[in-house]
Amino acid sequence: MSASVSYRILTYLRSRVARNILFWILALWVVLGSNNLEDFEPVYYPFLIVTVSLMLALTYGNNLLIVPLLLQKRRYVLYITVFLLHITLISLLYVCVLKWGLQYIPVSHIQDVSFISGDISGKWTFSAITSEMSTYFFGFTMWLVVFTMAWYTRDYENKEKEIESVKRRQTELELNFLKSQLNPHFLFNTLNNLYALSLKNSEHTPESILKLSSLLRYLLYDTRTGYNDFEKEKELMLAYIDLELLRIEDPSGLRFRIETDRPCSIPPLLWLPVIENAFKYGTRYIADRYFIDFEFCIAGNILSIISKNKYRYPVSGPTGDTSGGIGLVNLEKRLSLLYPGKHIMKINKEEAYFTIEIKIELV
Repeated sequence: MSASVSYRILTYLRSRVARNILFWILALWVVLGSNNLEDFEPVYYPFLIVTVSLMLALTYGNNLLIVPLLLQKRRYVLYITVFLLHITLISLLYVCVLKWGLQYIPVSHIQDVSFISGDISGKWTFSAITSEMSTYFFGFTMWLVVFTMAWYTRDYENKEKEIESVKRRQTELELNFLKSQLNPHFLFNTLNNLYALSLKNSEHTPESILKLSSLLRYLLYDTRTGYNDFEKEKELMLAYIDLELLRIEDPSGLRFRIETDRPCSIPPLLWLPVIENAFKYGTRYIADRYFIDFEFCIAGNILSIISKNKYRYPVSGPTGDTSGGIGLVNLEKRLSLLYPGKHIMKINKEEAYFTIEIKIELV
């Protein structure tokens, strides 16, 4: 049996229809399980079919029609009226069927093939029928109360799933929107670097254009999924760093540490706003020696992104004057969507240094 066929069978067995069929099979097994079917006359089976059909009409008339059309819409008076009339009708039919069965089936056996047992006689008088109906009326009422509660439980679960599905879809849309903001922002900063190289007639300009082309290819095709392999992200990080280093004559004050203690997958481009910010503000002014200390590491179940760089210009963002523009605002929103309650993002400036520290509990 193929995996797809097995999956379809398993999906069906978990469905609402399959659960209902299983329930009625078990109910019949309970009713008939203690009896020797070989002793039953053939009339027992048509009788059983009729009584089971009445129970099905009672149950699904309530759960598929009365509850959704009346109770769920808060038409309480009409619901109670129809509910009681429904039980009364089924009780009357049930008693009549039992009385009919007494013509062929002894009283001791007729109780064995009935879902609800009660006193029954062969009298067809109005008083006898109404008196016998009271037992079944009460039993059927309790039966429907249980099934109505089961219906509401199922309905609540379905609504919760719908809400979760809507929330998940909304989160995906927000993440996609944030990614669409991220790519132009990255391109804007990189083109500024290319422009600076071209003004200097740098021999590294063609090489930087090729690197930009490979980076854009990655952004277009490899960031559509929710998670990417760490090694792919590392390769892109190193390519981006190389692209930035083309315009820096002395990179000796720049340190980059990218490593993991195990193979893993992570959301794409979490590192980009941080490292962009470090290069933008750590190397935007002319200096004999620049300083950037960047770390992107996974140890145990914790992803750490730590960046420290020198800066001179005021920086504004989501926390007043302590963050680095749209990229970090974007990153904070992504982390809130991807890791709610499982991440910490601290942005700090002290003396001449600007520091970003992020800790993420991976799932």
